[in-house]
Amino acid sequence: MKIDLNNIKISTETLIKLTSIIDKMNIADELKNIDKPTTEELGTEILVLFMTNLYKAEKEIYDFVISYVGLFKEPTVDESIENYDEVYKKEYEKNYKLALEEAKKYDFISIIKGLLKIDGMSDFLEQQ
Repeated sequence: MKIDLNNIKISTETLIKLTSIIDKMNIADELKNIDKPTTEELGTEILVLFMTNLYKAEKEIYDFVISYVGLFKEPTVDESIENYDEVYKKEYEKNYKLALEEAKKYDFISIIKGLLKIDGMSDFLEQQ
C-alpha cells in the first residue's frame, strides 16, 4: 500500500470517521476480498459496497460529511458568564443541527469518488 501523502486532503479526524463508517457497515472483509485488476474496477466495487450499505451508518455518514466539508462551527460563548456550560451546550446543539441540515444536502458518493482518486486510497480501503 503506497499512499501519496502530498495529495491527501483529509484530516485524521475525518479518516477515523471513514473507518468508523466501514466498521458500522460491516464491509471490511468484503473490501479485503476485492480482487480487481484495474483501479477503475476497484473503485467501482468499493462504491457499490458503500452504496448498498449506506443505511447501516447514517449518523456516521453525516458526521463524516460535517467533518470532511467543515460544516460545524464551534460555539463562541463568553467563558465568564455564570451559566457557561448550559449556554455552550445549547449553542453546540444548535450549530450541530445546522451542520447536519447542510450535510444532508451533500452528495456522499461524490465525496467517496473524490477520495478514491487519492493515490493509494483504494489500497488503504482494501486493507480495512
